[in-house]
Amino acid sequence: MRFLLQLDFDAIPSSSLPRPTSSLLQLFYCSTDDGTCETWRPHSGTHHFRTRTRDATIQSGPIEPLNRVLIGGWREFDDFPSAAEHTTLGIDYDYDFRAGVVAVRCADPPIVLPKLALEMEVAEIIANAAPGDKLLGWPSWVQGVEYPQCPRCEQYMSLVFQIDSNDNLDYMFGDAGIAHVTRCNMHPDEFAFGWACG
Repeated sequence: MRFLLQLDFDAIPSSSLPRPTSSLLQLFYCSTDDGTCETWRPHSGTHHFRTRTRDATIQSGPIEPLNRVLIGGWREFDDFPSAAEHTTLGIDYDYDFRAGVVAVRCADPPIVLPKLALEMEVAEIIANAAPGDKLLGWPSWVQGVEYPQCPRCEQYMSLVFQIDSNDNLDYMFGDAGIAHVTRCNMHPDEFAFGWACG
């Protein structure tokens, strides 16, 4: 497996992200990714997480490493859920394709937006998750909502880190896909990795 990502939890500027048992989280990923194994699917065995202390080293192996890219700092920005998650979060869209309009309703806070033009792409205007590489926030879904479940408690996992194809890392997941490192809120050492493409 190829070394793909390392996060130093001591350097992450977020008190809302509990540390695993060791400060470094390392992700290894299938080195062939040629379609013969399910690299896109969380818990498929094609990726491996491990935690290490800060002084741990990675031994070089027979696999050509990816170009090293360092995270030089963190910039905070507002992020919002993708349109694919709006219904789950209480936003309802009533489409009238014959009239070319959509009505938007939300119970909390109480909002009604009647007869908006379909061309406005209202769902994406209301909120859409940012693409690109990012820590925390909302996943930018390519094919729909795909939160993996924790193998220990079966609860849905939360986003820790998003890796977009050819953003900072010179690597493409499928056809311009986006990958997500997720974590169980109940089990801080339980991580998953998956990606989807268009």
